Amino acid sequence: MRCGPRTEPANKLTEAERRRALEVVNAPEFLDKSPNQIVPILAE
Repeated sequence: MRCGPRTEPANKLTEAERRRALEVVNAPEFLDKSPNQIVPILAE
């Protein structure tokens, strides 16, 4: 039975990057938006 990947991906977020991403997507302006709506807004 497979339990997941044996190695971590090379592009894995650091803990600081992960925390920052969560801060951004949980900001009041994005609470009612899905990731598909947030990404284009941030890309502008």
